[in-house]
Amino acid sequence: MRLSYCAAVLAALFCSPLLAEQQYRIELILFRQGPVLLASRPAPDDWAQGARLLGNRDYREPALMALAAQLVPDQGYQVLLHRAWRQPITHAAQPVALVAGERHYAHYPVQGTLRLQPGQYVTAEATFWINRFGAYGELLGSERLSTRRRLEPNRLNFLDNQGLGLLIKVTPP
Repeated sequence: MRLSYCAAVLAALFCSPLLAEQQYRIELILFRQGPVLLASRPAPDDWAQGARLLGNRDYREPALMALAAQLVPDQGYQVLLHRAWRQPITHAAQPVALVAGERHYAHYPVQGTLRLQPGQYVTAEATFWINRFGAYGELLGSERLSTRRRLEPNRLNFLDNQGLGLLIKVTPP
């Protein structure tokens, strides 16, 4: 009895790290390519739809700083959001919400969600809004990027959508 109890405790101690969710490193650069598109349809107030809002504690030091530095206005680009973080990629994983800028009521100047699903290739579902506000903070209009694509791990993946582009790199543990 005592021996089986000790074996169970040892198994729990040594196997629990193996059963823990593995954390992938995700890096994302959202940028404008070309002129601002004056879209008139504003983002919905429930844009995050239950996604987990990443905060400052979640972010890691970006590794693609040199690449982001090349996306300059002189070349027709503007970096709108650049974030890196760690998260598990499982079928049950909750999507994450990313924001940039000061909040105006229910919206941010840059806001969006990213859902990553496992498989031979990681599937990304990304929806981002670039919002324009009035003098009193009211939402006037939004540009929208919405795409679903398979990503190759350990590679920089480019997702294009009219005047907005998204670079995503998913690095397995």
